[in-house]
Amino acid sequence: MDYQIALFFIVLAGIILYLRQKNKKVYQQQKVTAKIDRTVVTATPNEIIYEALTVQPKTQSSLQLVGLGTEYYGNQIPIEHEIILGRDPSQSHLVFQSNEISRRHLRIKLEHPFVLIEDLGSSNGSEICIPNGKWQALAQVRYPLNQANGILIQMGSGKLKFRLEET
Repeated sequence: MDYQIALFFIVLAGIILYLRQKNKKVYQQQKVTAKIDRTVVTATPNEIIYEALTVQPKTQSSLQLVGLGTEYYGNQIPIEHEIILGRDPSQSHLVFQSNEISRRHLRIKLEHPFVLIEDLGSSNGSEICIPNGKWQALAQVRYPLNQANGILIQMGSGKLKFRLEET
C-alpha cells in the first residue's frame, strides 16, 4: 500500500506541475483529496510534491533468528537469503559446539513470500512450534513469511532454541 500511495503522489504531483505551467491560477493552499483502497488522502499541492519526493516503497520483509538457548542467547542473527545451522564450521553459517547438533543440522531459507525451515537429516532431530500451536517434529515446512513472526525452533535436546522475528 505504501508503494501505491507513493505512486499516486508522484502522478498527482506531475498533474499539478502541468496545471501550474498551463494555468497559473492553481492555488497553493487548495486541498486535493484522493481515495486509495480505503485510505483518504488530503493535502495541498506543495505537500503532495514533498510527499512524492520523500515516500519510499516498503521493501520485502525479512527475518532474523533470536537465540533463546545457551550459546546464542539474546543474539539477533539476520537471515538474508539462507542460513545453515550445524556443528561443522566449513558447512554451516551458524556453528554450535554441542555434540547433539549434526554437522549440517537445520536450514532456514527465504523463498519470498515463504520461509522454508528444514531439518537436514540430523541425528537428534529438530522441532518447530508455530505461534499458538504445539511442538512437532520437523522434517520440512514452508510457511508464509508474513505469518512467520514468533515461530520457535528447537534443535537437539531442547537447550538450543530460536525464535523467528520480522525485521
